[in-house]
Amino acid sequence: MRQNRALPTVAPPADPQIIRHYHAHVYYDPISSRGRAARLRERVAATFPDATLGRWHDALVGPHPQSMYQFGDCFSVWSHSVSDGSGLSAFLRD
Repeated sequence: MRQNRALPTVAPPADPQIIRHYHAHVYYDPISSRGRAARLRERVAATFPDATLGRWHDALVGPHPQSMYQFGDCFSVWSHSVSDGSGLSAFLRD
């Protein structure tokens, strides 16, 4: 017979107002879309000179399912990168 156990207390979600830094992962295919990823990266660097541009990772790294690079300190970059028409996927996190 199963016993009813109390669920552990879960901390409430962090107040989004306290998050000051975001970073985004931009995913691409090294053969078919690296050129588009490079053009997006160049546009972001020119438009947002304070954004930190991470290294290219053509080989899989960590938990990422695809080749990628990152933008750091990039909340303003996010809307630009996802609406640029490049067809690339991006993941934003704090």
